[in-house]
Amino acid sequence: MEESKFNGIFEVLDKNSNRSRNVFYFFVLINIGGFLFSLNSFVYNFPRERLKEYTQTLKCPPDNPPEHCLNNLSQVDIKIPTDKTPMQDIAIERIKHTQNSYIDEIAQTRKFTFPIFGFSVDGDYFWLTSALVGVLTLFVLASALANEAEMFSYLLTANSTVAERMRMVLATQVLTSPVDYKGEELRGIFPIIKNLMLISIIAMPVMSSLFRFLYDIRLIDVATSQETFVAAVGHLVDDFSERPVLSAVSTIIQLTSIATEVWLFIMILATLKAISVGYHDARLKVIELESAPKAPITCA
Repeated sequence: MEESKFNGIFEVLDKNSNRSRNVFYFFVLINIGGFLFSLNSFVYNFPRERLKEYTQTLKCPPDNPPEHCLNNLSQVDIKIPTDKTPMQDIAIERIKHTQNSYIDEIAQTRKFTFPIFGFSVDGDYFWLTSALVGVLTLFVLASALANEAEMFSYLLTANSTVAERMRMVLATQVLTSPVDYKGEELRGIFPIIKNLMLISIIAMPVMSSLFRFLYDIRLIDVATSQETFVAAVGHLVDDFSERPVLSAVSTIIQLTSIATEVWLFIMILATLKAISVGYHDARLKVIELESAPKAPITCA
């Protein structure tokens, strides 16, 4: 490949690589927020559990508590003086204030605030927010990586005999880099841990949508023993009876978005694997070219 042609295509690859990184950073910021919100709202709500534990503690007799109350009472002061004095009023107000604080925390977790942008949506509409944001960010990331992978593979193939150019092409990558290697071999368990973390991050939109859907069909309540399967089915039937159109639309949108997100997730993993394999093969080729004996220079 001519020098001018290589420089032009390499500049395009470098821009594609920078764009993919920016898309990935944006993807991480947006979807980490959505994932943590869905985890806290639909799987395990810490403010709600704190209020529940505090309410249960209030029912424990402080003078002669049963064994299961001892740990809670050691962490929470709920003693109320028996005499009608100002101290009794203060103790009652302190308990009310604590309960209201927990209730306020629960109310705050009902709204999802978009990172960077700052605007909020109600948690009841998170099924729609998660569907739109998840599919859109996964699609943009999949497109950016696909463009980069195609240009990356083309430049490596077209310059497979020039070690210097191949090194320049390899240097455009971030998710796969020399830190993964020790000489010619992969660096032990480090690449495996890095890949698992990367897969977990890319899967966050899928998990957010899945948590919301499982919450809507009450399977999370069944799994956490908050209600029986029969009761969950009864509540689900009641929901569909009261709001048939909204329930049907939300279910269709959620199932469609989850299927689309899984498909895009698989596409992204396939693209990243292609880049990783191409990087590995090209790195070995570079080492082979650089270690080959140089042809002696002869004078005419």
